[in-house]
Amino acid sequence: MQMLRKWIYILLILIMFSALVACNKEEVKDNEQEEDIVEVEPQPEPEQEEQEGSGGFLWKTTHNDITVYMLGSVHVATRDFYPLHADIEEAFEQSDYVAVEADILAIDPLESQALMDEMAMYTDGTTLADHIPAELYAELQTYLEQYGIPMETVDSYEPWFVYMLLDSLRILKFGYNAELGIDQHFLEAAVETEKEIIELESVEFQMSMFDSFPIEVQQYLVESSLDEASNAKDEMDKMLTLWKNGEEEALEEMILATDNQTEEEKIFTTALLDDRNVGMTDKIEGFLNGEGNEQYFVIVGAAHYFGEKGILQLLEDRGYTVEKEL
Repeated sequence: MQMLRKWIYILLILIMFSALVACNKEEVKDNEQEEDIVEVEPQPEPEQEEQEGSGGFLWKTTHNDITVYMLGSVHVATRDFYPLHADIEEAFEQSDYVAVEADILAIDPLESQALMDEMAMYTDGTTLADHIPAELYAELQTYLEQYGIPMETVDSYEPWFVYMLLDSLRILKFGYNAELGIDQHFLEAAVETEKEIIELESVEFQMSMFDSFPIEVQQYLVESSLDEASNAKDEMDKMLTLWKNGEEEALEEMILATDNQTEEEKIFTTALLDDRNVGMTDKIEGFLNGEGNEQYFVIVGAAHYFGEKGILQLLEDRGYTVEKEL
């Protein structure tokens, strides 16, 4: 499985993982699991000195009197990602609206938990053990034990959710922080400056998409996540470093490599990249064809912009000129 999925869906993964941990906190205590579920690797504090700011990726397109800035984001980061590049902050300051994949600041924990229970849990009396091979189930159980998570905590959940749990555990252990993510940074800034926040999608939309995958794809996600455990940190570190350094070509090559894709992975990436790119482009085109002299600041995962089926190419195919700002 290509590493691109971790790049794109960290935001949703962490939202859902937080809900799962909250839901099962008392159960963990009852099992005398007093230690933290995840031991986070410490991250060094950045040196307090003048910095130009992290690189990142920023594009701009205009139509009539409307400008849309498009930021390629990462959903988790560390403190040394800040300050961001001055061009990014300036584009935000100039904008009237901020558009994101999902407004994570507006999420109601109780509503999210109810939605997750509805979509991710088995309600027919079966458990995870009834839906994946016994060998994979045993491997999963062994893996979760190192995080202090008993299988009964996840037995009621479908494979797609368990896959998200696996990746979220690693991300937290690696020391990356969603509260330092680029989306979170600008959402908080938008609230402070009273800019209007627009959702391009929603958490419910993303959950529904995962829930719609056939069992073969869901099983493959779990298998591949376990297979990648040994090199996951190196891959994640590399991707985030490329973002921070603004190395567009290297990052695009890394996350969009499609060599030796299985049929399950093709189904997965088509739904989570190609199809969503069209929907996001539709929203951006709607902004461009609005009325008035307005500016928008769009923040989505960087992988959505790249490639022949990415947002940038889709906009150009529709007749819009895209300029690279950073």
